[in-house]
Amino acid sequence: MDVPVPPPVLNDFRVLEYAIVDETVQYTGRLHLYANDERIGPVPRLAVCEHLFNGDLLLLHCNEEWEVLAVQAWNGPAGSPTLSIDEIKHRAEDFYRGISAKWTALGTSMEEAKAYYEKQPGTDHE
Repeated sequence: MDVPVPPPVLNDFRVLEYAIVDETVQYTGRLHLYANDERIGPVPRLAVCEHLFNGDLLLLHCNEEWEVLAVQAWNGPAGSPTLSIDEIKHRAEDFYRGISAKWTALGTSMEEAKAYYEKQPGTDHE
């Protein structure tokens, strides 16, 4: 079976590491994340990402096709900044027990990610 690898960029976020949620991972239900006034439950794909233009680190919750369903960020005024990939992965373990063993680095440089982003239809190239 082929491993569903994400593209190097999801929306305007460079994928640093990704994880496939399989039957060995338990969704804890502790996550209270909303998108469009709807609570996001368990998802099959997670990605630790870096914003292409401001460098913020965050966790993307994605469907099986790597479409972003929700963005989990801790850099807002109400939260303490997330400073490392390891911290994000540690926080993800609170919501997806067993996910720590699933992370895979993608290895795309920032230059490669920006070049990929520029080639995508509908991106603002200004």
